[in-house]
Amino acid sequence: MSTTNFEEAMNHLAQFFAALTANSATSSDGGWPPTMQRKRACEYLDIGLTKFSELVKAGEIPKPFPIGGRDHWLR
Repeated sequence: MSTTNFEEAMNHLAQFFAALTANSATSSDGGWPPTMQRKRACEYLDIGLTKFSELVKAGEIPKPFPIGGRDHWLR
């Protein structure tokens, strides 16, 4: 793993753990989890899978990070 990839992975982990340790779901966040797979992220944003993929590809939505071999996005 290159230094850049390692630093990116560590940054994702830091964000992930910060999200997990943040206050639990409140009425203001609607109970959404801190990390979401593609389908739930689309529901959260109220957009379709194709549009979501386009936004990720365009860099308007950050790239996912893997948890257990599956892509996740931070809320």
